[in-house]
Amino acid sequence: MALVIEAFTVVVKKDCIRPLLMNQLLYPPNNTAIDDDYIWRYSLMVKADADNFVQHLGEFELNIYQNPDVVIVNEFDQSMEPNCHWLKIGKWKKAVIAWKIGNDPRMIVAHNYWDPNVGSGLIFADEAMAENLKFLRFEDNMEVLLNEDTGKEAYIGRTGKVGK
Repeated sequence: MALVIEAFTVVVKKDCIRPLLMNQLLYPPNNTAIDDDYIWRYSLMVKADADNFVQHLGEFELNIYQNPDVVIVNEFDQSMEPNCHWLKIGKWKKAVIAWKIGNDPRMIVAHNYWDPNVGSGLIFADEAMAENLKFLRFEDNMEVLLNEDTGKEAYIGRTGKVGK
């Protein structure tokens, strides 16, 4: 099995996170968590939020450094940090997927709305694009920004209120 990767996805060995979830010690701040028999994942739109979540997992004594139990997979450049020996990343149509090495990635776990022909549909805002975004408001854990070039609103999901 494989899991869909969206934006900045924290991927954890299922055996390591299962006790935290079963004992209700860990609550992902959004509804993006999915899992298969071997790995669990949680997606965030901002790298800093993914980094913070990984640090939080480290507080539960999960290994987040060398030979880690937890990694962040970046959908936009298909990178993984830190590198590990147990996870594989690949493309399927327009989507990015990840699976535990040794498993068959042809069966994919995703939310009902997911379409491999579209992928996540998210666009990475590089520094040049970010310069054209003006903060409008914070609404339901979502930063609402105005793209001054297009006049359209852009949305960034956050795990908590961001000072602006």
